[in-house]
Amino acid sequence: MKVSFVVAVYQNEGAISKTYEKIKGVFADQLAAHAYEVIFVDDGSTDGSLAEIRQLCAADPNVKGLTFTRNFGQMAAMLAGFKEASGDAVINISADLQDPVTLIPQMVDQWLAGSEIVICHRIEREDSWLAKTYSRMAYGMLRMAIPQMPAGGFDFVLMDRRVMDEFNAIDVRHRFFQGDLLWTGYRTSFIPYERQKRTIGKSQYNFAKKLKNFLDAMLDASYLPI
Repeated sequence: MKVSFVVAVYQNEGAISKTYEKIKGVFADQLAAHAYEVIFVDDGSTDGSLAEIRQLCAADPNVKGLTFTRNFGQMAAMLAGFKEASGDAVINISADLQDPVTLIPQMVDQWLAGSEIVICHRIEREDSWLAKTYSRMAYGMLRMAIPQMPAGGFDFVLMDRRVMDEFNAIDVRHRFFQGDLLWTGYRTSFIPYERQKRTIGKSQYNFAKKLKNFLDAMLDASYLPI
């Protein structure tokens, strides 16, 4: 079995190689029977992220790099990576080392046991009080429209090939990843975890981007605005 990883990158210089090494280490040890593919999508970074991705591509044929002409946003980067992924399963993981790769074997085990979507959802996060408050409010409102949405939201998720193909077939401009994925209705299992504090660089996910994502979510997945 082959597992593809999609990693959206924006100003993550220094963390990209560490993310790759952690993924590679899991497949060298606990998942040695499986193949891997890592797709880094550079979303118009202006630091050394693209050069770091190119170095990894040159060193490992299992690594692919895509690059945008400018910053189009995390969702656009994820979609580009999903369409490029060729694995039997696809895992979306962040490039900032906040998603624990130690959960990957458990995700793969649950997939092999029959789950078509495996969601690692945040039950706690080492963020500021303001970030935690915004998250609780935003996801509280979203859960009114999507009851199965985990209270802390999610991005770290495994999708079976069938799920990935159906997700890629959705043709709308403004996508809400979490809502669209849950909408597909495939067998889903959940793994709770604590999102770690960023140790390299700083978040580029400012309030304006958070607000746009929230509005896209409400308009994409809910009748509440009407």
